[in-house]
Amino acid sequence: MDPYLPSEEAQLAFEEEPEEVDLNELEQSLQVPKEDFYGVLNVTRRATEEEIKDSYRKLCRTFHPDKHTDPELQQIAQSRFQIIQKAYEVLTDPTKRASYDNYGEEGLRYTFEPGTNFNDRKEMEEEQEKLKRKKREEEIESLIKVKSEISVQANATPLFAFQPSPFNDPSLLSRFKQCGVSQLYMKHTLQTNIFEQTQAGVTATMLSRNSFGGGNLTGTLRHTFSGACWGEISTTVLNPRVLQGRLFYNLSPDSFIDIHTVAQTTKIPPSFSFTAGQRVGATSTGYVAFKSGQYSLGPWGRQIDQMMRREYSSFAIGLANRAEKSEYNTELQMGLSDSHLTFDYTYTLNPSSKLNAALVLSTGGLNVVVGGDSEVHPQHKVGFSVESGIPSGVTLKLRYTRPNQQIFVPIMMTPVLNLRVALLSIMVPLSAGYAIDKLYLQAKRKKEVEEKIKNLREYHGAYLSARKRDALRVVSLLQKAAAEKTQEEEAKNGLVIVKALYGIFDKEHPEYVADVTVPLQALVHESQLIIAGGHSKSNISGFYDPCFGSRKQLKILYKFNRRMHSVVVADTSPLACPLRAHLIHDA
Repeated sequence: MDPYLPSEEAQLAFEEEPEEVDLNELEQSLQVPKEDFYGVLNVTRRATEEEIKDSYRKLCRTFHPDKHTDPELQQIAQSRFQIIQKAYEVLTDPTKRASYDNYGEEGLRYTFEPGTNFNDRKEMEEEQEKLKRKKREEEIESLIKVKSEISVQANATPLFAFQPSPFNDPSLLSRFKQCGVSQLYMKHTLQTNIFEQTQAGVTATMLSRNSFGGGNLTGTLRHTFSGACWGEISTTVLNPRVLQGRLFYNLSPDSFIDIHTVAQTTKIPPSFSFTAGQRVGATSTGYVAFKSGQYSLGPWGRQIDQMMRREYSSFAIGLANRAEKSEYNTELQMGLSDSHLTFDYTYTLNPSSKLNAALVLSTGGLNVVVGGDSEVHPQHKVGFSVESGIPSGVTLKLRYTRPNQQIFVPIMMTPVLNLRVALLSIMVPLSAGYAIDKLYLQAKRKKEVEEKIKNLREYHGAYLSARKRDALRVVSLLQKAAAEKTQEEEAKNGLVIVKALYGIFDKEHPEYVADVTVPLQALVHESQLIIAGGHSKSNISGFYDPCFGSRKQLKILYKFNRRMHSVVVADTSPLACPLRAHLIHDA
């Protein structure tokens, strides 16, 4: 019979192999460490109630206060047992466990209206999400009152598409002087809550093009009827007068409808658009959209003002997919004036940088878009895109976004397609962005995270020291149980933990390593050691965080069948021993 851990049990331990943590996730995790109930009970997040009860019973054999007669050890056991008991009560209660899974310990504080009944777990999670979303929206609305957008369109065609003639100076300086701003657009929005579910807003817009300009004011009233439905109505104050209405309704968590109507004059019926979407996969949503364009109802709408731009009806069908590292959108539209097929793809290089590519094939021509975005500071992003097409030419668009503010700078490079200019427009900002990110931004982000870690270690020093003291007290409690396990395993040539270290294995910082030999030996059961993944190992009884904020590892040297084995795993990775892969062949 094979003495090593059966493959099915090893696979169970490795259910949730986490991916490598990036700098942004590390920065977000720099909070006071809290007990992870799954880690306390040493089970995976997919553990069944029976598995949770089994783990709880094993821990009770060691930590139940009645198992100890020494008053000091009894006090240590009592302190740890209270944490184990709380974790057990939460994870064996379906309602509490759902709250904890979604929102952590904070979720246990959510309360519902008296008499609220839930038919299943999904319905309860939807109600929790609604409450949390409402709280988040209230916080955001109390802070975000003003939004602005600026677009400065420049014309650089004299520089890149110069047409030589006897009257033009071909020098670079002269061509540069001919470049200038062709259009300026500004939009400023002010919002405020007039009632709990009602918002009022005023939007001011201004457009200046080739020394001519205009502007308008738009008033908007938005009301939330329920968590699944909201509507708004808006109208311009100055000419041209436009009245708009919109209604959005979630039919279910997986489907929605969106109706938008626009009335520009009383001479014709208002145009409208209708969009309906349905989730068709775990990360995909399909939708259909219909635009009415301008139409007539009997004599109403037959005579259209010639000065008014005519809109035609269209029908579109599309699919949107959003995965962890990428997202794409594709749409097919058929209409009287415009039919097109579009495909848009975005890939996340890292948490702060994205690349984007799009293709538009329409009755008006072909258009290709390539671009990218990068976060230069928390919530501050810079980006670019190059639109190349027939007959639209080449346009370079620069953008900068920050909370409540957007700045766009479209630059017309050539009025007709020029592959050399298009390639140059892509490579220059892309290369510059890559160099800045590699040479400056990555080092800057890393330094900021290291500084945060240092400051938080000092700020939470007392708490971390208390956690360490508690862990060392638990180790003293486990000494006897670990010694008995060692004798038992040695007698049958079973699993004996020779040395186990947890932390950062850096010779310059030996204090960043904790000896966890005793706690791990105490966890050995029937010559097997299984540690669930998906949570930090600092939650295991007898463990503590020796290097808060840093990526930790667990290094184990153990004997099995009188042969030495060794393994190193990441902090949140699962572990199963013994395995043949851990065998040291030279030992």
